[in-house]
Amino acid sequence: MASTSAHPIFYSTFHGQAERVAEMLAFDPTLIDGRNAKGLTPLQVAASRGQCAVARVLVEAGAGVSARSGLADWPPLVWACYRGHLEMVKLLLEHGAPASEAHGNPIHYAGQQRHKEVCRLLVEHGAVDDLVDDSDVELRQLFRAAYSFDSLRVDELLTSDPDLVDSVDRNGRGLLHEACAHGDIKTVRVLLRHGADASLVDARGQTPLDRATSHRHRAVVAALKTHAKQVASPAG
Repeated sequence: MASTSAHPIFYSTFHGQAERVAEMLAFDPTLIDGRNAKGLTPLQVAASRGQCAVARVLVEAGAGVSARSGLADWPPLVWACYRGHLEMVKLLLEHGAPASEAHGNPIHYAGQQRHKEVCRLLVEHGAVDDLVDDSDVELRQLFRAAYSFDSLRVDELLTSDPDLVDSVDRNGRGLLHEACAHGDIKTVRVLLRHGADASLVDARGQTPLDRATSHRHRAVVAALKTHAKQVASPAG
């Protein structure tokens, strides 16, 4: 197949011209697997731009919802999650796009951008279920709540079982690490109030403060530093 990097299908995809995209695919079905100058397929471009009508045309024509290419090597679902395109995320999930960590970890990118509704939808589709032991129902509920920005549910579960506060997932990441990476100040405060260890180091050698700092969540950074001072100099 000849190079498609400058083909008009990418312009039409970018600008949401669904009928034009359908016409071009009818004339040349191989365009569905074309790559633009950044190595992205039409479906990846549509997902990134939130162009649902175009994405539906592409998926119905056989575009792979799990295809990974381009500089970031992200599948379409990760692009949609990172950009916060909720309706696009729904469309891709409905067409079988996997939401697990093994398929690009889309909830990580939605979370760090604080796309709460996207995160909740991903949790409903099992995005974090493979991070913890299937047999530990309470722990799985806790991780689901934390990834859903549901601080009230996190508080409820930790009140019931305080020992879960410093639990880690299969990758050594704790709840506080993820809440900090997501800038979820309410959940961070709940975890600290329940005694979460703010000095805990994950498998990458990072503390919760490192995660908050790297993602530029200033309110969380301030809360962690205030907590550290209080621990160092307890009242009374």
